[in-house]
Amino acid sequence: MADNTDGTSSVQLSEYQTSFLNAAQYVINNTQDTWVKTFCESLIEQVLKGRNLSEKQLAIFNKNYNTIVNGAPEPLDQSHILDKVNNCLGMLGEKDDWNKNFLESLVKQIQANRQLSEKQLATLEKIFNSKTSEKIKTKVDNVMKPFKVSGKPKIQHDVQAVFELPAVGVCTKCNKEAELNFDGTQCFECDPLPF
Repeated sequence: MADNTDGTSSVQLSEYQTSFLNAAQYVINNTQDTWVKTFCESLIEQVLKGRNLSEKQLAIFNKNYNTIVNGAPEPLDQSHILDKVNNCLGMLGEKDDWNKNFLESLVKQIQANRQLSEKQLATLEKIFNSKTSEKIKTKVDNVMKPFKVSGKPKIQHDVQAVFELPAVGVCTKCNKEAELNFDGTQCFECDPLPF
């Protein structure tokens, strides 16, 4: 590092670093995506401070640079994931702020044609399974109310055994991945419970 006359330090940039800075500025000037702009600005700042960029940072930068230079890639078909996210958003309660913020961020990423990570997909699956199980349990509890006295079943056999939680699968009617009804063929949206 060299000291400037104004007391600040500057980094002697290599030809590669100068070329990178020009490319990063090109991306900033030619994208409408505020996340990409902020990301590139942080990379420029990092290079100017003399710090190396990670392989992951370079991979993300190269993807965005190539998109601008070569045009946008074909849109990813994530409609089934978006459907699941929207289903989850519809099942959230008032105290689900973290889940709501997480799911809304997934919607933004999908709309920006960004591939979701495995970790994000796993978290989405956890939320989906949790919320659909809660929804089904509530419906089962509502069905069971007439059969209970003081919390105990009125009838001899365990009616709740009939209401085993269904498996997740592809609905034969709408072809969406969802919790399936009790015969395992259609989702509850296409074949709602009768209560």
